[in-house]
Amino acid sequence: MSGNPDPKILEAAERLRKREAELNRREGILDQREGILWEREKAFAPPPPNWPGAPWPFRKLLYQNIPEEIPTESLQKLVTHAYLAWKWGLTFCLVWNLINQAAQVALEGKFVADLIVAIIYLIFYPWLAFVFFRLLYRAARKGKAALYILWFIVVWLQIVVYAIWALGIPGSGAGGIINAIYAFERNLAIGALIFVGFCLWVLLGLVHLYLFIRGRWEYRLVGGLAAAKNEAKGFAVETVKNNPDLVAAAAKQGAKAAMENPELVMRGAQAAARN
Repeated sequence: MSGNPDPKILEAAERLRKREAELNRREGILDQREGILWEREKAFAPPPPNWPGAPWPFRKLLYQNIPEEIPTESLQKLVTHAYLAWKWGLTFCLVWNLINQAAQVALEGKFVADLIVAIIYLIFYPWLAFVFFRLLYRAARKGKAALYILWFIVVWLQIVVYAIWALGIPGSGAGGIINAIYAFERNLAIGALIFVGFCLWVLLGLVHLYLFIRGRWEYRLVGGLAAAKNEAKGFAVETVKNNPDLVAAAAKQGAKAAMENPELVMRGAQAAARN
């Protein structure tokens, strides 16, 4: 019996070696394609939420990155100033207002209802104001004139609110000039605290007026009212394209109305013919 290996065994081993090499080559191609797909998914996937930052102990709510998402330096400054006015300006004013109301309760034993309202302001109003800020953020990021218009409306509403709080109507939970005048008659220290609060509300209102003026400038750069009308037309066209059933229903209702009011249709046709 010869010591040389069987040629059939050698041939089978060679086939296995080639098959293993082919499988390894295909596995490498699949790994490469998987890596490419993963990179594409990362490129198109929305970034993970990063706001609020520390020391917020709960789950992040949204992604916000002014230098990355806001296109121009001028817009970045506007959005940054608006964010700082919300984060520090509004928060400081509300905290100072709470201190005013707490001092009145502690030193005079009165105005408990004002203190409760001031606590409600501090808990809820910053979140509402942040929603208003996000309108500006989205308008600056997308360059949408319609979003700027919505933001203008809410900014003026905020200015009105700060004016009312600066006025300091008794029972409103806000330390303004009227409450300061009454407080000076009772206690000089409390009157001084409330007067400082009045000055802070006035300052915060002026800051928002400045933001409104800056926002108007950026609004004109994106096209102003004409751009907003074009955006509204584009939205209407997209709505029609994406809702054929709605268009069909509207056409059906129009045909039904025409059948029920033939005289009105004739008058419309005659008016169109004259024009």
